[in-house]
Amino acid sequence: LYLENPSRSRLGYIKKIKRKFNIVLSESFITRWFHTIGPFKGTMCLTSVFPPNRDSSRVSELSNDYGEFIAEVKDHRRLVFADENLFDGKDIFDAVRRDPITGEVPHL
Repeated sequence: LYLENPSRSRLGYIKKIKRKFNIVLSESFITRWFHTIGPFKGTMCLTSVFPPNRDSSRVSELSNDYGEFIAEVKDHRRLVFADENLFDGKDIFDAVRRDPITGEVPHL
């Protein structure tokens, strides 16, 4: 169920397990299970659009594209930048559950 939808809520797990296996579980059971099933706690956390690998070829491509875009702008006074730090992550992205086995946060 986790692999189908890492952003599934505890209530979503309860409904899906009840429908699929006819087993009734509590929300606290789901939380305890994700916290103890693997070496990492499967907590809900915000995902990032930027993977942790900052030195990847994809990040280099994006940097080059940005540089080319800026170079083509004739009047730089027309540029307006939005700082992503002003946005609250929960307003932009849904929370997903950390993989309790690998500890990785899926990128949506």
